[in-house]
Amino acid sequence: MATTGDGEHPSPGKGSPQTWLRFFLPEGRMRVVTPRLPRDWFELLTRIPIVERLVIKRFAENLTCERWLEEPHTALQGLTPNRAAKDVAAQALLRTLLSRMQGNREKTPREMRRIRRRLGL
Repeated sequence: MATTGDGEHPSPGKGSPQTWLRFFLPEGRMRVVTPRLPRDWFELLTRIPIVERLVIKRFAENLTCERWLEEPHTALQGLTPNRAAKDVAAQALLRTLLSRMQGNREKTPREMRRIRRRLGL
């Protein structure tokens, strides 16, 4: 592959289709060129694109729920949901907030279940 300038970005030039593929899809090249056995079942399953997307989606949902539990809300008088779950007086506000969120479909049913489970409600 030819390079442009002082070793900046490589360009394929007049190369083979494999050269173009490596240029545009370096991640694909790494998976194809470096065959090795997976370390565990999780790595083997995440090589399947649909499963990989599902794992990434679940990870993002978990991260979103964790962040939501740690940030203060005006509906809870400035408390975080974690603190409101521990305070008896704020639990009523928390239940109202969660039922409103569920009614407005602000979170998916899976996220709502996860939040309720984490808060012990």
